[in-house]
Amino acid sequence: MMNDYISNSFKLSNNELEGVIAGYNDNQTPNWDVFISIYWKYNHQLDTYDGGLGFLDLLYKKLHHNHPDWDVDVLKVQIRTSPDPESAYSGVIQNMLSDPADRMMYGL
Repeated sequence: MMNDYISNSFKLSNNELEGVIAGYNDNQTPNWDVFISIYWKYNHQLDTYDGGLGFLDLLYKKLHHNHPDWDVDVLKVQIRTSPDPESAYSGVIQNMLSDPADRMMYGL
């Protein structure tokens, strides 16, 4: 069985996720945690799902020009080898999406 690095707190039902998204105004930037929930919702049942690590690749692909210092492979190793992989995962995603401009850019 593959490790799932996404905490259960981010695994929302359709209704829960729709409620969270509906709570944002058009001019608001969603919090970083919403992106984890969306990623999990639409990817966890795919054969290619890798416990959530693929989300780092998607973030890098979209935002790397603003963050040439990111090394996704190193971040993945840090998550996999952490004593608390779920917390490490959410911490990495939170850091990658800490800037509202990055959240807006990724969301486009």
